[in-house]
Amino acid sequence: MPLTEGDLGQFIGSMEWTRHPLCRNVIYSEGMAFLAERGKAYWLIDAIASHEAHNPKLKAACRNDESFDYLHFWILKVNQETKAWELTCIKDTGEKPVVVQTDIYTDFPFSIKIYAGNDGPGTLRKLFLPSEY
Repeated sequence: MPLTEGDLGQFIGSMEWTRHPLCRNVIYSEGMAFLAERGKAYWLIDAIASHEAHNPKLKAACRNDESFDYLHFWILKVNQETKAWELTCIKDTGEKPVVVQTDIYTDFPFSIKIYAGNDGPGTLRKLFLPSEY
């Protein structure tokens, strides 16, 4: 069964977290696990996790701004005609992106915003759906 935006609204909060297998300091919520499984989008979690764990620009932005470190947003924009996509990391709406990644094809069915952050200095990086905030 294909993933729809409405499917994601069922996730409110998260009791179980999955540790990313390669980026061990990144965990993701039940809703993100559902999104990856149903939407065939483990690539999306991998892309975000690799930036969260290893991108020097993102690490610098987190060091320089405690509120950014605590909570920031990943925006996946999918062009439904060409299937090209752009993934950006921003502090807030209207802000300049800290990270931009593009590619020429995805079969992911819609654009989405994903929340990322932590529970304070030294804690794991968390990825979760807006409804889980």
